[in-house]
Amino acid sequence: MHISTDQNRVYTLGDFFLVWGNTYGSNWATFNSNQLWSMQAGNGHYLSMTVNNSTNTDFENYRLPINGDTTFNPYKIVISYT
Repeated sequence: MHISTDQNRVYTLGDFFLVWGNTYGSNWATFNSNQLWSMQAGNGHYLSMTVNNSTNTDFENYRLPINGDTTFNPYKIVISYT
């Protein structure tokens, strides 16, 4: 993912999903600790997120790196729904 903007602000993973929702429909904008798109946690279903193989509970509040150079500092975000 790459963010190009004329605003000097911190962007979050939630911002990414909002843009995705504006492009593909509002159903695609939903992401938080309880829901990914139309899939909801509960009733035997779980939603988890890891960043660089470490559990992360920030979900939509996860701050994306500013001017991140992934050549020297690669990071991997994995969102799982089971």
